[in-house]
Amino acid sequence: MDYTKDITNHQKGKHFSLGDRRELQGILSDSSKQYSLRQLAKYFNCAPNTIRNELKRGAHPHTGRYGAARAQRAYIASHSNSICKSKRFLTSNFVTWTVRKVLQEHWSLDACHGYALDNHLFPLKEIVCVKTLYNYVDSMLLRLRNIDLPLKVRRRRTTRSIKKNLKHMGRSIDERDSNVDERNEFGHWEIDTVIGSK
Repeated sequence: MDYTKDITNHQKGKHFSLGDRRELQGILSDSSKQYSLRQLAKYFNCAPNTIRNELKRGAHPHTGRYGAARAQRAYIASHSNSICKSKRFLTSNFVTWTVRKVLQEHWSLDACHGYALDNHLFPLKEIVCVKTLYNYVDSMLLRLRNIDLPLKVRRRRTTRSIKKNLKHMGRSIDERDSNVDERNEFGHWEIDTVIGSK
């Protein structure tokens, strides 16, 4: 590991891939050089604790030597039950029930959400908010489309636009005379004239 390249294939914040693990195994197999956790972390563009956890994951139970295939098997086993949060909600009973109500009985998403909450049909951890349901429809993650919703396509979406002044409101303040900065006048009258009139 002589730092021959400035940027590695590993991206900061991402999990280690099998290629990263093989590269780490190749670095550690060179017994002529010893590298600290911080040097390895700098090379892989990650935190030192990530390297520490990776070494523990791929360590042999007896010898303690790191193996890329062993670390990959442990990674797959530990992440076999993990699933994206949105995918978990997409397959929930509440979302399936909502799709059926909209397609068969022409309910709105708001009506489905309110009815499910009022009658306690599903656990709260399965019920997503109405905004999320509309986002699912717009992203085409469900069988529903905007044409299936009762009022979605009827309502005209308002576009916000900034109107320009139709009237010319006068000269710009940047064009004012430079003697205004001296503050010797009040409005169009000199200060002495105003005080003397009182």
